[in-house]
Amino acid sequence: MASDVERMQAACAVAGENVPPGAADEQLEAFEQRHGVGLPAGMRAFYTFMNGAVYDHAMFAFWPLDEIRRTTVDNESNWFIFADHSVSVFEYAIQLTIDGSAPNNVYCPELARKVATSFTDFLRRCRDESMSLL
Repeated sequence: MASDVERMQAACAVAGENVPPGAADEQLEAFEQRHGVGLPAGMRAFYTFMNGAVYDHAMFAFWPLDEIRRTTVDNESNWFIFADHSVSVFEYAIQLTIDGSAPNNVYCPELARKVATSFTDFLRRCRDESMSLL
C-alpha cells in the first residue's frame, strides 16, 4: 500500500507538476539544528522524498526546507510556515517541538484556526479533501 507521501507524489505527477528530489539527511539535520526542533516522522518522510512540491490541481505549494520560516501563533514561536494556497492567500504553519513529538498541529493564520492535527493529516486533506483546509 502506498504511503501518503507516495500518493501525493503520484497526484502531482498525474497533474503534470514537477516534483523536486528529496532533501539530503544533512539538509534535514541542518534545518533541525538551526531551529532547535525535530521534524515529525511524516514531515521528515515527505521532505526526504521530495523537497517541496506544487500541487496545482488544488493550488497548494509545499515550500522547500530552505524557504520554511518561523512564525508566532498565540504568542508561541515554535510554529513554522511550510505551505500555502493560492500563492500565499492562505499560509499554513506547523507546530514543531524539540524532539518532533506531538502536538504537531497545522494552523492557518488567515483563517485563525487549526486545520489539521499533524503534517500527515494535512497532506492527506490537501490531496483528498482540500476544501476542508480553506
